[in-house]
This record gives sequence, structure tokens and C-alpha cells, in this order.
Amino acid sequence: MKLQRIAGLALILLGAVMFIVGVGASHSLADRASDALIGRFTNPTMFYIAGGFAATLLGIFTILLGGIPAPEPAPIARNDIDRHPQSKESL
Repeated sequence: MKLQRIAGLALILLGAVMFIVGVGASHSLADRASDALIGRFTNPTMFYIAGGFAATLLGIFTILLGGIPAPEPAPIARNDIDRHPQSKESL
């Protein structure tokens, strides 16, 4: 198994755990009070939910795109002779 796919699986698992922890924390007394008073969850709860979702998506994309080879880099011109194919005598 390629390293990219292993990293993708690890990100999916980490994201799922973070999301589950965030959803569980959203049912706590402090988060229910925060939701009732200001209309949103506490910052750590939102971090766990959003971070878990983002890590899961990143893991899925890593697995799906892990087998695509990187494009070949363009050749780098070493000097003006490489950029302008003129004879050396005309320079």
C-alpha cells in the first residue's frame, strides 16, 4: 500500500474521531447553554466538528489522488545559448 493511501486512511480516521468528539461535545451542558444564549456552539466544539469534517475530506482526496504521478518539470535554460538557438559565431 502506498504511503499516500496510508496517510489518507489515517486522516479519515482522525477526522471521524474529531467529528464524533465534536458532536458529542455539542450535547454538553455548556454547549447547550451557549447555543441557547448566543445561538452557536463553543469554539472548541466548532473546531472539532469543522476540523473533523475537513480532515475526512482531505483524507478522501488524498486516497483518490494518491496514485496520480506528479507532472514532469519544464526544462530550465542554463544560459542564453539554450534560450536562443543561434550559432555561437553570431553572438
